[in-house]
Amino acid sequence: MTVDLGQIYSLGKIELNPQQVFDFQLYGSTDGVTYTQIASETYPLYTSMPTTEAINGAASARYIKFNGHTTWNQYVGLGALRVYQWLSTAPTPQPAGSQFVSFNTSAAPSLNNAMAMFVSGDLRSNVTFK
Repeated sequence: MTVDLGQIYSLGKIELNPQQVFDFQLYGSTDGVTYTQIASETYPLYTSMPTTEAINGAASARYIKFNGHTTWNQYVGLGALRVYQWLSTAPTPQPAGSQFVSFNTSAAPSLNNAMAMFVSGDLRSNVTFK
């Protein structure tokens, strides 16, 4: 699965909830063609547990790709994906009544409203499956 964040961001952390995986890799790309691995996990048994990958500004990307693997003919899923921008200083507090997050899952109805990318208070939902 590949997610388009809409523009290039310096990455702070990525929160995700892989489903039925023995391992996964996260890749980042600035152009959607050339990808570099930015994080990975391997588990002794399959897992369906949330995890956070700290990038801490070490990579920038517009596109995030998730590759999950299992050892049998079973589905591999992703229950949630949140991408946070790396900020060199604390963000300016938003005025009272501001809407920080809204969900638009029309681009990915098969994810049961679980897919979200959060980048500096701006939620985008451009998801493609490959």
